[in-house]
Amino acid sequence: MREVNMKNFIAVVLFIVVSIPSIFSLSPWVESFGTDSPYTPPLYVTGFGTAPRNMGDSEALEASRNLAMDDLIRKIQVHIKSEITMEMTDIEGDYSSSVAVVTQSVSSLNLSGLDFLLEKDRRNQYTLAYAKVSRLRDIYIDRGREILTAILEGYQRGSNFLVSGRGEDALEEFVKILPLFPDLLECRAIYKGLPAESETRRFFYSLGNMEYQDLQSILLLEQETKRLIHEVEGQDPITLDDVLSKIVTMLEIQGVWGKGFYVSALLYQNSDFSSPFGNYISHHLEPVIQSRLSAGGRDVVIRGTYWEKGSEIELLVIAQDRDTGEKLGSGYSTLPRFSIPKEYKVKPQNFEQALVTQRELADGALADGGISLEMWTNRGRNEDVLVFSEEEILEIYFRVNQPAYLQLTYNLATGENVLLEESFYLGIDQVNQVVRYPYAFSIVSPLGVERLMVTAYSVKPPSPNIVPEIIDGEEYQVFSSTKAVVALTRGLRRQQTEGNSDVKMGEAFLTITTVPE
Repeated sequence: MREVNMKNFIAVVLFIVVSIPSIFSLSPWVESFGTDSPYTPPLYVTGFGTAPRNMGDSEALEASRNLAMDDLIRKIQVHIKSEITMEMTDIEGDYSSSVAVVTQSVSSLNLSGLDFLLEKDRRNQYTLAYAKVSRLRDIYIDRGREILTAILEGYQRGSNFLVSGRGEDALEEFVKILPLFPDLLECRAIYKGLPAESETRRFFYSLGNMEYQDLQSILLLEQETKRLIHEVEGQDPITLDDVLSKIVTMLEIQGVWGKGFYVSALLYQNSDFSSPFGNYISHHLEPVIQSRLSAGGRDVVIRGTYWEKGSEIELLVIAQDRDTGEKLGSGYSTLPRFSIPKEYKVKPQNFEQALVTQRELADGALADGGISLEMWTNRGRNEDVLVFSEEEILEIYFRVNQPAYLQLTYNLATGENVLLEESFYLGIDQVNQVVRYPYAFSIVSPLGVERLMVTAYSVKPPSPNIVPEIIDGEEYQVFSSTKAVVALTRGLRRQQTEGNSDVKMGEAFLTITTVPE
């Protein structure tokens, strides 16, 4: 009996000795979930990922690398969308549709120039993705220079064909360069969305073409290209079928094809929300695309915007490979207002308030607070443009890269910001797992643009500044404004930057357009 106990004692000692290195030799970047690393902003941008090794070492390595890349890219996406949202008010409406569509296209963003740190213990594989900001800037300046050269060369070929009377050849050249404009604007968006360095260079100036050194000159060139396309084509389409056919013909000329197509509801102007009309267009465009562009291979997502321009509505769409994010083509057309059925409203009834909320969420958006928070619904992620019909059920899902307390607020179509959950905890066993929120919601009137706003904290958050209010006969806890919803999180982030707080934070928002059944 004593011999057995001695063996057990030796086994325990050996286990402790063997385990000590795996517990105490992890690097600070692992123990801090990627926040304490040699690669700090503004010189670097980083992302953290972890995956359990019980799935297999190679699978865990791939999963952790993908999560780290997603985390890094998400930080840049937040910068990009915030930058564009704040910039849009300074751009003339005639040109801003092409800028607005970039906020959708970067949802499938892939980056070049990433490096990785790897580490593992007995349970998990850890990855830190990092990239030097100056290197990324150089990559996208080089790429932008190549795209601008291709645009100018195609424009010149098209102009030459036009002069020589070869209208069809000119049309093909002009249509082929259309998708290059969003490509170029995305390079600029990524360049501007990177953390600021001490010396900031202007993107277009860095491309080296003396004639095109600002955004307006590029947008004017795009407008002129569209004008020449219209000149060659002649009469504008009148019916919806003609408009959709024109858009798909442009995609055909650009060589867009795929085995499956997903057409997202079109966004209203420079907003992040849709409408009954935007949903109506996507439902009619999808079967036309499926019938004419299906050829096997890749899955393609179609995203776009539409703009009110007097008696017409301008539609602009962009096609992307759903897996890689590669831009495949773009198309546009104008639709006379008289061709729109009256029951499909062009903009939601609460669009003014929704635009204000969009801007308030973008102003000072928290790109990197130390917690990676992802959120989606039973209808997909926000970049797919979420449209729910009346009486539909809304389910919410989360994923975090470390234990966190989530605070949930819902911005109603009527404008109130209702606290749904003060402190919903996701523990260590739920890290990097998709977790369904235990409550579902039914879509009811009033309909319009609504938003789910979620903040994540590494410690239990302080009580929010809310007041009770009766809404439709029920008592809710309500914030005074959208700014009040995000003020606490962003205030703590500023303290953390100044070294006064160790609290980690994250933000995620979903924009939901609710429409009649």
